[in-house]
Amino acid sequence: MMVSIHHPDASVKTLDGFKYFWAKSVTGFNPTKHCMDCLIGVRHKRAHPNMLCGPGQAFSPDVPLGADLYICGVATPPEGERDDYAHNFHLVCRHKKGSTVKKTTYNGYVMIVTNAEEIPIPAIRNGWRGLPYLFTRCRNFQYGVLRFGYPAGSAVVRPTEWGQVPTPPEALDLQLAFPAFPTLASPPDPEVKR
Repeated sequence: MMVSIHHPDASVKTLDGFKYFWAKSVTGFNPTKHCMDCLIGVRHKRAHPNMLCGPGQAFSPDVPLGADLYICGVATPPEGERDDYAHNFHLVCRHKKGSTVKKTTYNGYVMIVTNAEEIPIPAIRNGWRGLPYLFTRCRNFQYGVLRFGYPAGSAVVRPTEWGQVPTPPEALDLQLAFPAFPTLASPPDPEVKR
């Protein structure tokens, strides 16, 4: 994957409008936390609130095969607007050779990730499984539940094999609550010997 950020005004050389801006190769999920701390993996230092943008500023984050790249920006809302998360930026990608993802921030910057495809993050309804709003509204947490499931009694969850995401029984009520909830991979067939 190759990541770059551009602004339509070529004279803009740095990212602006975000309190926090980060990218992480996600390899696991800690459902006892929310925001960036719930995602286990390596944080990429080239992505930050004042990162350089434009031609020649692309970087290639080390995203192991089977891991996803999560790019997140917590916006500084424009003067006079509420801080209601509407301006935050979330982009999750997985490897896909030959594909390109483009997504625009609230203030016009265009994030481009090559050799990747976007993974949509469906919302979790408020109060799901009795969790507080800080968890259910958090896009990072929502992605963690989508990608790794939400098993009870386990602090850290990782796929048994990359590319195969187990679907614990506890995750099924989430899928029933959201019939269009996409799955990233089918669970392993217990009859197949590996």
